[in-house]
Amino acid sequence: MWYSYNDTLSLSIEKLVQNTENLLNITKRSALSTASKIFDPLGFAAPFIVQAKIMIQALWKLKIGWDNILPKDENAKWLKWMSDITNLKSLVIPRPYFSNNMTETQLHIFCDSSKLAYGSVAFLRGRSDNMIKTTFVLAKSKVAPVKMQTLPRLELSAALLGANISQYLKNIPEFLNNNCKITLWSDSQIVLSWLSSKKKLQPYIQNRINKINELTSSHKWKFCPTSGNPADLLTRGLTTKQFNDNKQFWFHGPYWLAKPEQGWP
Repeated sequence: MWYSYNDTLSLSIEKLVQNTENLLNITKRSALSTASKIFDPLGFAAPFIVQAKIMIQALWKLKIGWDNILPKDENAKWLKWMSDITNLKSLVIPRPYFSNNMTETQLHIFCDSSKLAYGSVAFLRGRSDNMIKTTFVLAKSKVAPVKMQTLPRLELSAALLGANISQYLKNIPEFLNNNCKITLWSDSQIVLSWLSSKKKLQPYIQNRINKINELTSSHKWKFCPTSGNPADLLTRGLTTKQFNDNKQFWFHGPYWLAKPEQGWP
């Protein structure tokens, strides 16, 4: 929802909350229906919503019928998640990226994965005189494949997702102004090594490396520690309390991103 009087965005979830208040026994159909009603295309609340994606995949693994009541443990998880949704009503996001014009802008895209999910989040970094500000642009998350993959391969999938986001954003005119530089960050040294390797790798890896290098040939890839990687919040899911505790990190990136480049990892 856009509130024009103060130019902010928020998630309109009143009807969703009303529809879930009387639910006691969840089915796979009602769980999927509830999760699908959250319209958040830019991923403002992605660290919370990814929990639902992970739980839905778990239901598929259990091979539960569409209208069967969920097992006790799964039912309790869904009820807890649905009741937690109410706390998203307080989420307010300023619509403008910056309150004043920036003379220089950069895009920074962070990638990360766990065994459950992987994702990528993009930030805009603006400089004006001696002031540097950062702001959230968008985030995407995906659950890990049902077929077990190694963590480096999942990190590679996260890097490919980040590369696709960079391709999408660089074709938007607002991000092309001032020759906006793009930097991609990963906390996987294995993936960064693959990206710069001249050796022939396994086909699964090589195909994705080729695509990433094709999409990001004019960009920089850099290493950042996991503690400074906001995409890490996308890989395990957060409660709304944890989400609120990490708002600064999620909506503005690591503290060092607003510092001169000499202070970056």
